[in-house]
Amino acid sequence: MTRAIKMQILTTSRVKFTACLTIAVSLGAVLYASQRAKKNVGIVGSLLNLGPGTFLSRAPDAAADQATTGSPVLVLQEAETKGWIRVLAADGASGWTRALSPRAVPVRVVVSGSVSDRPPDDPSAAEPKGLKGDLRITGASQKSAVASLAQMMLPATSNWYLAPWLKVSSAAGMGWIAPSEAGFTWAKIVQARGMVRPPFTMQYSGLTSLEPHEGDGVLRVNETGDSAELSKVSPGENWPRLHAIFFADAAPQAILFANDSARVLRLAVSQHGGFLVFQKYLPELDKVTCSEAGSAKRICLAQVTALHGDGYVSSVWGMDVSADGATRVKNIELPAASGEANEEPAANWWWDGNAGILGVLSANEQNTSAVLYHYSTETGFTVAGRSAAGAFLPARATYREARAESITVTKNELDVFPIAEAHAIRWAPGRVFAQRAEAESWKNGQKFEVEIRLFGFGGSEGLRP
Repeated sequence: MTRAIKMQILTTSRVKFTACLTIAVSLGAVLYASQRAKKNVGIVGSLLNLGPGTFLSRAPDAAADQATTGSPVLVLQEAETKGWIRVLAADGASGWTRALSPRAVPVRVVVSGSVSDRPPDDPSAAEPKGLKGDLRITGASQKSAVASLAQMMLPATSNWYLAPWLKVSSAAGMGWIAPSEAGFTWAKIVQARGMVRPPFTMQYSGLTSLEPHEGDGVLRVNETGDSAELSKVSPGENWPRLHAIFFADAAPQAILFANDSARVLRLAVSQHGGFLVFQKYLPELDKVTCSEAGSAKRICLAQVTALHGDGYVSSVWGMDVSADGATRVKNIELPAASGEANEEPAANWWWDGNAGILGVLSANEQNTSAVLYHYSTETGFTVAGRSAAGAFLPARATYREARAESITVTKNELDVFPIAEAHAIRWAPGRVFAQRAEAESWKNGQKFEVEIRLFGFGGSEGLRP
C-alpha cells in the first residue's frame, strides 16, 4: 500500500470519527436540553411543601435576609447551577432558597382577574389579554406591581401584594398576572401551615361552611375600628371569598372572609365559633398568635392593618372563645404597622401567653416607649405597666437589615423592634420582657453578645448598664 493511499484512509477515518463525535455531542446536548426542560417543567409552576421558617435570599448564593411565615411555596424559577430555586411562599414572601422537597405537586391556575400581555419589568404600556382554560405557570417577573391604589397604600414591609407576577401560558397564548388576581388548585397532599393568602387560599374554599347563618350572633366592629358590639347575622349576608387563613397545626385558627361589594369582612377564631365582622373597610391579616388558656377557651391575638382615609391604621385584636362559642374581643391600636419605618411612629408587639401580657414597643425620632397590657376575659386589655426591658443585638438602619441580622445570628429566633437613636428610628433584633431581671436571665443563656435596654421610664429610654 502506497503512502498516499494510507494518508487518504487515515484522513477519511478522522473525518468519520469527527462527524460521529459531532453527532454524539449534538445528541448529548439535545438530550441534556430535553432533560433540563423536563426538569424545569416538573419543578417550575409546582408546589413544594416547605414549611414556615424557610430562609430566602435576594439572589442565589446570597445570605438569607428573610424567612417565610407560611407554606407551601410555589416554584417560580430554577437557577442554572447549585440547585437554587426561586419561590413564592403562601404568606407572600419571595426569594431564592436551596431547600428542596422530594415531591413537586402540579398546580392548576384559575384566573379571576385580567391577564396582561407584558410583565411589570416592561416599561411599555400593557394591554389586557383573554386567556382561558388550563393555564400553566412557566415563570415569573423580576419586579412586582400592585393591582390597585389601595394595595399600594399598605406599608411596604408587610405588603404581600408586592410579589412577582406569574407568567402563565395556554394553547391560546402567554400572559402575566399578579398572584393576588389568580387562584391555585392542587392535590390535597400538600398541607398548609402559618399564614396563607391568595392565590393559595382557593384550595381551602371549603372553609366557607364555617360562616355564620342568619340569626347567629357576631361581633361587629364600628367604622373607626376601636370597638365592637354583639349583633345578629342579617338576611342575605354572604362571605364569597377567603382572604387569608392562619393554620396552627392541622386546623385553621383565624380565617378572614371578604365581601368586596359590601366592604365587610369576617374573622373567625377557631373552627367552632368566634365571629368578628369588620364594616366599612377591608383589613389585611398581618400576624396571628394563639395560645391555650385553660381547657375552656383559647386566646388568639390577630394584627390587622386597614386602609383608613389616605393612610392606614394597624391594631392588635385579642379574642377569646369559650367552650360554648361565646366570644369576647378588644383591640389595641398601634402607632404604625409592624415593620414600617417612616416619619410617623413605628411599633411592634410581643405576647406572653403564660402571663396574659401583650407588650407594645413603639418609637419616634425622639424616644422609645413601652406599654404592657394585661388581657382577661372580664375586662379585655387593661394597662398593666409602662416600662419594659429588652435584650437586643446592634440596631440597624432598616427593618429588613435587622431581620437579616436575626436570621444570620439566631436563625430567626428574635423579633425586630423599633429603637430611637440619634433622632432617627433604627431597628434591632431582640427579646422584650416585663422585668429587667427576666431580660438579664435570658441574656446570660445566650452565646452571642446582647445589650440590655430599659424603656418607658419617664416616657423615654432610660438607664443602660
